[in-house]
Amino acid sequence: MTFRPYVSSSAIEDFSEDASLPAQRRWWERFLNHAVQGAWSDQTTVYELKLKILPAVQNWCEQLSKHDRQDWTRLSKSFKGEYCKSKLSEAERYYTMTQRKYENPLAFLYRLNLGAERAGVDFRKSSRKLEQHLMQFVKNLSDDRLKKTLHSQRIQKVSDLEYILKQSEALSRDKGPPARATQQRDFRANNVVRDRFKPKRRDRAYVAEDDVGANSDDNEPFRDSVDPRVIVTKETVRVPLPMRR
Repeated sequence: MTFRPYVSSSAIEDFSEDASLPAQRRWWERFLNHAVQGAWSDQTTVYELKLKILPAVQNWCEQLSKHDRQDWTRLSKSFKGEYCKSKLSEAERYYTMTQRKYENPLAFLYRLNLGAERAGVDFRKSSRKLEQHLMQFVKNLSDDRLKKTLHSQRIQKVSDLEYILKQSEALSRDKGPPARATQQRDFRANNVVRDRFKPKRRDRAYVAEDDVGANSDDNEPFRDSVDPRVIVTKETVRVPLPMRR
């Protein structure tokens, strides 16, 4: 015998009648999924549902007949019809569809196509219905630039519109932020930073011979051609005697 662990509904948030219709439908699907995973009986499912609904929904449930409240099949049908179905007809839903905030144009077209089919708008066979369907799509777009582009296009089929939208999305993806230019190092001699630390030279030194030498630039590079009269080593320092006149 296989024992299945009990799956509680505590992982599901309470149902709110103020939530949007898509959110209510998602909640209902999660609740049914928990019921299947936990292998709840009809009585347990009714009990768990009553635990997850808020007072306003409980009042709706209490006004049902006793048989509808206690029978899961009847209760689920009533609940789904009250909270998980649109109060509008399919035609009303189609003609009131607008592009959602985070919905790209192609996804909106697919959703509008489905709404048209459910509303009985045969835009694939009737050229007049197709023209009305395209106008319905363009009118409810949020991108004004795309609206102007589509107004200038001659579209014969919905597949033509799909192609245009796919091309537009591809161009938008290619137009990413400009890449930052990589700063290349310049290794030319005249571009070396001059403020760097210069190590002291201990093996050699300079001895000033006259006033001209004393006023020379301290930053003059070291020269190998030293006056032979001036010899400086670690051991001795020899200074030439003044020349007789």
